[in-house]
Amino acid sequence: MTRAVRVSWEDITAHGGHVWQKVKHIKPKPTRVTTVGWLIYEDDEYIVLAQDLSKDKSASGIATYPKGAVLSMENI
Repeated sequence: MTRAVRVSWEDITAHGGHVWQKVKHIKPKPTRVTTVGWLIYEDDEYIVLAQDLSKDKSASGIATYPKGAVLSMENI
């Protein structure tokens, strides 16, 4: 199943850290992100990507993405 993929997904967006803001000025829009990596696991709820993959199938830079945040995934 290990293959190179490009994933577009939505990330949580913070609004100004610890600065007070008028609520009416906050626009609820998540950040759209594109990540390229090795798909090392997938089920009905999650995909797991690795940044690096060795010849013996060891991986590093591993991140889990909920499928609800994934907009698209394509093989590259």
